Amino acid sequence: MTDPTGPEQDVAAPRFRLNAHADVGVEVLHASLRDHHFDPHFHETYLVGFTCGGVERFSQSGRPEVSLPGQVRVAEPGAVHTGEPGDDQPWRYVALYFGAEAFADLRPEAPAAPVFEKAVLDDPQLFRIGLDLADALAHALDPAEREERLALLLMRLSRHQVGADAGEVRPEPEKIRLARQYIRARMATVVRLEELAAAVGFSKFHLLRTFKAATGLTPWRYQVQLRLASARALLRDGVPASQVAVICGFFDQSHFTRLFRASFGITPAAFQSAYKRL
Repeated sequence: MTDPTGPEQDVAAPRFRLNAHADVGVEVLHASLRDHHFDPHFHETYLVGFTCGGVERFSQSGRPEVSLPGQVRVAEPGAVHTGEPGDDQPWRYVALYFGAEAFADLRPEAPAAPVFEKAVLDDPQLFRIGLDLADALAHALDPAEREERLALLLMRLSRHQVGADAGEVRPEPEKIRLARQYIRARMATVVRLEELAAAVGFSKFHLLRTFKAATGLTPWRYQVQLRLASARALLRDGVPASQVAVICGFFDQSHFTRLFRASFGITPAAFQSAYKRL
């Protein structure tokens, strides 16, 4: 199997290549990083990453994790995580992003949005299936093949999900759910900590502690991630990045670009170009 991230190069600059495949609802990111660090962030899609070389060190939901070559790391929608190279070698990986709706027809009796038992999976067959899917998305002309390879990935992934009655997924505290709803409803406006605390009936210090414990992010960082998720959707639809920055509540274009790149590794323009090539 060839290295899907391409030949290793002794350079410090990060290399990213993003391709969007609207026919199957999957984004594929190929990356090679030596010094790059991803700030805490989340996606509104599933992330399934395949470590092809080097080591990834990351935290997810407040726990430190390591992904070695041949391993698969997974993150559910909304799971806060970081990421960086774990040694002095380039960290090379392929990441797939797709929505929860991909699982809808897989197991009707299971949760619509499955939660996985671990953040790092040691499953050579899953690793091979994932890279085969990435290769098919890049080269296969027959849409039936691409759709089938995605289905094979989802079937294999489902073996690692927590059962619906396993009791391992704790319900979110009601006050935090209300706080998240309040922020989401005011995504593009400034929400001060005191305002949010008053809305849910907490002191601002208690809110800050409990919100971060429950979500992995402070309220402000959570709002930034909501803005970035909305920005990605607008960029996919072809809205110019300068307009996206204003619509989503960023102070200016440079502020938007800096936060987007810190979370996703590429600029808004590079992200949008992946969809313009479709």
